[in-house]
Amino acid sequence: MTNQFLPIVAFFIICIGLSIAAHKRNKDIFSASLISAAGTNIIFQMIGYFVLGYIDPFIFIALVVGSIIAFIVSLVIGIIMKRLTKNETTKAI
Repeated sequence: MTNQFLPIVAFFIICIGLSIAAHKRNKDIFSASLISAAGTNIIFQMIGYFVLGYIDPFIFIALVVGSIIAFIVSLVIGIIMKRLTKNETTKAI
């Protein structure tokens, strides 16, 4: 894996981790996805600041694009988690 793919992998790892945590804590898919997208962008930009030593000059573009991608990923994870928990509750009955 080259250095150019490392930020993308880090973004998705942060996004998936926060999505799982947000959807376990909050049962509403939409609000959990918004919380996860915002948290992913904040953490990813903070890591970028610490690595680069300065704030990304295109931070506003990165926030918009990152928010859209993180929201979609979080929505997909939320739908999967909702289906998994629904299947577990129907098996228990």
